[in-house]
Amino acid sequence: MSTTEGEASIAPLRWSWLPTPEAPPPQAVVAHGDSTVHALLTRLQALPDAQRERLSIVAAAGWLIVLGASADLPWVDGVRYGAPSAVAPSLWLPTHRHPDLPQDLIAQALAQAMGAGPLLLWPKPEAVMPLAGAQPATDAVLASARQQLRLPPRPALPVETAG
Repeated sequence: MSTTEGEASIAPLRWSWLPTPEAPPPQAVVAHGDSTVHALLTRLQALPDAQRERLSIVAAAGWLIVLGASADLPWVDGVRYGAPSAVAPSLWLPTHRHPDLPQDLIAQALAQAMGAGPLLLWPKPEAVMPLAGAQPATDAVLASARQQLRLPPRPALPVETAG
């Protein structure tokens, strides 16, 4: 994707991002940057098992995407939310922005360029990320994501001792 300020493109498509007047219910939490990704991983690990087992994650260089029902999605400072497009369900977009081109056209172009979706299209920083490889948010998967993203290990919980 190449861009000028406020525009994005996939040859031969060019579009701008517009505010979404009525945000759809989120089905993804999107974290970008080491500190936000670290905070989201830490929050995921602290969730009750019953909630976490309903979530799945995708980790990529500098990114962590958590997929699940709105009520189960965690929040930390700095994350944004995403959801599938109502007109092109294989195209996931931020809940707060949408492209000014038909979303089904963008989904078709992305599928041709990157293969079948679902794909997350993100405006800032620009990214297209496959979501098909999402894995359950188990302890082992979260630990693997920390290693893959080269983040510090999960912080140890303080232990009180009888004295």
